[in-house]
Amino acid sequence: MWIGRNSFAVYLTHGTLLRVVLVRFIYGWSTEPFSLEKVEGKDPIFHWIPRTESYFVFSLSVVVWFALLYTCAHFWTTYVDSWCARATKALEDYMFESEDEKGGVMQMA
Repeated sequence: MWIGRNSFAVYLTHGTLLRVVLVRFIYGWSTEPFSLEKVEGKDPIFHWIPRTESYFVFSLSVVVWFALLYTCAHFWTTYVDSWCARATKALEDYMFESEDEKGGVMQMA
C-alpha cells in the first residue's frame, strides 16, 4: 500500500481523472481536436491542437491533478466505500438469515 488506505481508491479514480481533468489542463479546454485551414483549390489542412509549451503550466497542472486525485480518493474511501460496506452487510444479513429467524421451520432435504 503506497499511500495507506486511499491506495485502492486512487487506483479506481486515476484513469477517469487522467482522461478528463489532466488532459484538459495540458491540451486546453477546446472540444475540437484540431483547427481547420481551408485553402482554395486544395484539400483542407488539419492542425492538431498542441499541448502547452510552458513547463510552468505543465508542472502546475500535474501538481493540481495529484491534489485533486488524492482529494477524490479520500472522499471515495470515506463515503463510497462505507456505503458499499453497509449495502454488502445488509445483503449478507438478508441472505444468510436462517429460516428459524424468519419465522418458518428450517427443513433439511
